[in-house]
Amino acid sequence: QSYTKGKIVSRDMKVYFAVHNRIKVVDIRMKQTSCLPFECPNNIAQITLSPCGRYIMIIDSQSLCSLITSSGHILKHNFTSQKLISFAFLDQFVCAALPDRVIVYRLTDDFQLVQIYQKICDRPVQVKFFDTSLLIQTQSSVQVIQLAYLLSTQVKTYKQMQELKETCTEFDIIPSGQSIDFFQNNQDIFVVLQSGLVQVYSLQDGQIIDEFNLQLSQESNDQILITAADSNFNQLLAVDSNGNYILYSLQKEFINSVSITAYPLTGCTILSEFQVVVGSTYNEEITVFNHQAEFIELTDQSVKSTCFDVSLDQKFLALGDVSGSVYVFLQCGLLHSKYICHESAVKSVKFFKNTKAIASCASDSVVCYDLNKQLQFRNLKTEFCLFEQLAIEDNGELLAASDSENVVNLFDIQTGKLLDQLKLHEQKITQLAFHQEFLISSSWDCTV
Repeated sequence: QSYTKGKIVSRDMKVYFAVHNRIKVVDIRMKQTSCLPFECPNNIAQITLSPCGRYIMIIDSQSLCSLITSSGHILKHNFTSQKLISFAFLDQFVCAALPDRVIVYRLTDDFQLVQIYQKICDRPVQVKFFDTSLLIQTQSSVQVIQLAYLLSTQVKTYKQMQELKETCTEFDIIPSGQSIDFFQNNQDIFVVLQSGLVQVYSLQDGQIIDEFNLQLSQESNDQILITAADSNFNQLLAVDSNGNYILYSLQKEFINSVSITAYPLTGCTILSEFQVVVGSTYNEEITVFNHQAEFIELTDQSVKSTCFDVSLDQKFLALGDVSGSVYVFLQCGLLHSKYICHESAVKSVKFFKNTKAIASCASDSVVCYDLNKQLQFRNLKTEFCLFEQLAIEDNGELLAASDSENVVNLFDIQTGKLLDQLKLHEQKITQLAFHQEFLISSSWDCTV
């Protein structure tokens, strides 16, 4: 099982990640991306996959919890009436961290919660299951609780749990710094500190028999933000505030460190022995990186779109966003290319009929990009600019762009020259189109 407390989880070569109040799914084998039909009432703060891969537990920004299937079908909204800090799955058991306690429930066939264990603790931060152990991270320690008998099928009620309470052994680990994550691998417990130091505790019969440290961060100003570990591949993955990821073998061997982006990385997961997935909520992008071959296999980005267009052959979708960038996606949903075109929100984006180029406009200019060469070949401006609508002639020779003064500017794409400025309407122009030898425009003045 892959453990992560962020917004990216993976199973069976599928990556699930949260974008605002939705969950996107990237199928690595099929190289397709989709969005689950589930829509959370608030932005998603944490997602957790069940070990069987059938269920997803979601905690939103208001600490409300929902249980859905991996296909997006809603099983239960507001799973508990209490504020949730963290959540963990173990087969038919779920563990919830509340502000002042940790509770273990049995999940019934009709998706009801039956409490079988409770521990009062000071401000729990995160909970995880490992085999029959429950690991609890608080503000000052990591608590390890052995629940072998408690998680047997014989224990079905809280009363039965109280009778077996003496079978639960526990001890605390006090890290020498602020811990951000923890996990267990075989008999070792790894506590990751924000500084990049990893404290490793070796256990035997519930007692610490050895202790040593690993150093993840290479630079003193790199703060580790989040980690993920996978016991199947014996790997620890960490990402930091400077857009780097660090991969360690749990045999205490350094594997790889790569700078992925200029943004702080806020999510990560281990996809396979040679593939890691990292992402950032700052640019809403995830990247699948093959550290054996040392190349990026796949990039997927979410867009706060303002306009769109579909290519005539229906192979591409173009989106303009609020930051002035244009994204071109393949039909399967994966990102083909990205162009930083404008200094303000993109108002309109249009494909050329031959699908070899794309044009976009904003308040600063009209920009034309060659999709094959992935470079800008025209930057068209007028004295006034403030462009709003676009149209491109079928043969790709003329481009019309309306502005906020209700003027249609006609450009020669081959030369980049402004051919004419047409005052056609008294109010805002809502759409432009070429048809044969005609240029057609519509407006709020109720004329075409």
